[in-house]
Amino acid sequence: MKNGFTCWLLVAIVQSSLADEYHYNNLLIGKNAVGLGGAFTAVANDLSTIFYNPAGLVKLGSRNMASINTFAWEETSFKRVYGAQEDFNRQAFSVVPGFFGVSQTTDTWTLGAALMVTDYSKERSDGDVYFDIPATEDTYSVNQNQFATIDIDNAAYQLSFAGARSLSEHWNIGLSLALEYRQFETYQASGVVTNTDVGIDVIEGGFFGAARFSDEKYFVIPSLSVLYEAEAFSFGAKLTKNIAIKRQHDFSSTIFVSGISSEVPGINTANRIHDSSEEKQRYPINVRLGAAYQFDSIRLSLDVSYYEAVDMEVHTLESLSVPITRPFSSITNYAAGIHYKLSEKTSLQFGLFTDDSMSIIDPSIDNQRLEKVDLKGVSFAYNTFVFELPITTGIYIKTGAGKVRLGELRTVESVTGLDLYPPSTNNDIYDASKQTIIGYFSVNF
Repeated sequence: MKNGFTCWLLVAIVQSSLADEYHYNNLLIGKNAVGLGGAFTAVANDLSTIFYNPAGLVKLGSRNMASINTFAWEETSFKRVYGAQEDFNRQAFSVVPGFFGVSQTTDTWTLGAALMVTDYSKERSDGDVYFDIPATEDTYSVNQNQFATIDIDNAAYQLSFAGARSLSEHWNIGLSLALEYRQFETYQASGVVTNTDVGIDVIEGGFFGAARFSDEKYFVIPSLSVLYEAEAFSFGAKLTKNIAIKRQHDFSSTIFVSGISSEVPGINTANRIHDSSEEKQRYPINVRLGAAYQFDSIRLSLDVSYYEAVDMEVHTLESLSVPITRPFSSITNYAAGIHYKLSEKTSLQFGLFTDDSMSIIDPSIDNQRLEKVDLKGVSFAYNTFVFELPITTGIYIKTGAGKVRLGELRTVESVTGLDLYPPSTNNDIYDASKQTIIGYFSVNF
């Protein structure tokens, strides 16, 4: 069949939930923890210990702390996904609200509460390319304009209540219960405009697909932690479990195909789909261990954070075979930090950390849409006093490379009944890279 449709290759963005839902370590939290790359479980010397190790509240007493402004920039690149073998680059810039915490000492317990943003991103990305496809013995020459749009609003807010008490001279124990709300909304569209030269005329055609996702999740997060301190050495451990209590996933998509008769048997040139689900995702148990040692003016800290594997059945939407739950691989992330004291009121912090992906790309799962990009990060912070208030300003950078699977190509084909894409030899898996830069400002008062 001589027409432009057999040559189409649409950049595969429609329906792709590509906010950073593939890592556990999206945002580092807290005043001192960020500069140490998150190696804070055994340090526990500001109110972000409510997040890292509630047992550390014992040594803080009554305090207040706020992270006022956090600026986040992120770039993600999908390699050679356009028909012209060009990359699709995405960028996002956000102002993240940060962290606010308070604590109060009683006779036997130190109590604390914190409101924190554990994930946050906004993205508005557009891209398009123009290129020509030469004529062959079986096809006409085609001029194509391929385009894509992504709008994403992604946020997670956590309200945590914690308590800690001393068990002995060296041992403290901590308990916490957090309530977390996660909201992910995205509008994503892509398409092709074609001009097919059939010799006596130029036939115009095209394809447009758009999808909107809204995914709201509610969790309770209990934890148990301990902190051991003896002279220059300290050790901390925390056990956490995210328990999903409610989910509302809503999906709608619109697909239009022009330049071909709607009367062709088996071809759907216009389609509108609505669907929703309350199927909850299971999440792993997290074990976090940390150790720190204080020299004269230098403190070294190390954290190891292990997440167990989740072997969960894959559930899909009823009207469209798109997975909305998935298994997770087991992940161990590491962080190492150095705190160097310059004077009584100033110090520097430096950290190295990993943020590996928990995704499992499995070609046997139809229409799977995942990123698997392992990240490595570096952080730096400067601590000082302004008007007798301790402040911290710093930056951390994450970068890495891996794979992205764009399985919605075959979903669109199944809906329209058209072979819109060349047969895949790589299960629609492409190279991907990601870079993130986050700056922040914190103050104790």
